[in-house]
Amino acid sequence: MTVDQRIREQIKEKIEHLPSEKLAEILDFLDRIDDQEQHVREILSFAGSWQGLDEEVLNDLTVDLYKNRMVSDREIEVK
Repeated sequence: MTVDQRIREQIKEKIEHLPSEKLAEILDFLDRIDDQEQHVREILSFAGSWQGLDEEVLNDLTVDLYKNRMVSDREIEVK
């Protein structure tokens, strides 16, 4: 039995012995883990997006961002 299989078996055994009222908490916890992993995947999907950008464009998006926002007439909503 692999380590992964052993851990899964231990988790199953512990869940079998939990009182019914705790099962919803376990499900919520597992859902939060799934949500966090999905969030990480979404963020990582942008990795390398700026690779190969022209230096002038990159500076415009980063270094000059504050200056560009200050001269803009558009109101920026702060949350």
